[in-house]
Amino acid sequence: MKRLGLILVLVFVLSLVFSSIALTQQRREVEVDGLIIDQTQTRIGQEFYQSFVTFWEAPSGIEDYNIVVTEMANPTWGSWIWIEVGGFVSKEIVYREMLKPRSEEIEEAAKKGTESIKKYLYHLKEYGEEVSEKDMKGTGIY
Repeated sequence: MKRLGLILVLVFVLSLVFSSIALTQQRREVEVDGLIIDQTQTRIGQEFYQSFVTFWEAPSGIEDYNIVVTEMANPTWGSWIWIEVGGFVSKEIVYREMLKPRSEEIEEAAKKGTESIKKYLYHLKEYGEEVSEKDMKGTGIY
């Protein structure tokens, strides 16, 4: 009887261990990157965001980034639009523009924004590859 109880406890513990391993693997697979988050407030910002998303084509081979389009509206001057790129911990403002309510200018600004973000992401990838080369690894102490 003791042996049966011990076997049942062992089976229960092993099932807990395996289920926790499966959950951790599922959590890793759920990570999402390449999001474009809209934090605009006005018609100008919405037009910019829609144009940006229309022109945006995710660069191949580059992962682990998210894009946030933010707006600060000023009724007199127009809207400040800026685009941040980064993960959830740190973000870098890559593009910033003051926009007036003219559709042509908004569309051109969105095109410039997509180009700036792509250049930034390619630069980050290139820099990361340079740092990961053998001569750049380690502490430098032999």
